[in-house]
Amino acid sequence: MYQAYFLGHMNALKAIKGRKNQNIQESKVLVKLSQSMKLYKQRVNHFEQLQYKQQLAISNQKIKQTIERIHQSSPSIDKTSVSLPRLKKRNQEEEDIKKENARIKLKLETMKGNISNRQSKYEKPKRYEEVLQEYFKQKLQQQ
Repeated sequence: MYQAYFLGHMNALKAIKGRKNQNIQESKVLVKLSQSMKLYKQRVNHFEQLQYKQQLAISNQKIKQTIERIHQSSPSIDKTSVSLPRLKKRNQEEEDIKKENARIKLKLETMKGNISNRQSKYEKPKRYEEVLQEYFKQKLQQQ
């Protein structure tokens, strides 16, 4: 009778010890998963920063190219001629240039507005980090 009691008690202790070891194993797996998540987050953040810098560089390059095109298309003034009939013509050219400059400035402002609107309306696709988090949540729920 005592042997059966102690045998049952020993089996219960073994079961408790087995569950404890299983919990320790699961916690080790969770620690490894969290460490790998941190590593993935760092890699993803670094990758996204690089992409953002590349996009900014490309947009800045496009802006510079359009500004250069605008400067090349604007008429230049011959400042060496000073005769009276040419002075009248020169004044009219200056007025035309002022109008052209105003038009160019307006065009530049609208371009800057368009670029800022594009950046503000830019919807980021689902980040790799979010996809990984969902994947690990599903893995943890399955275990």
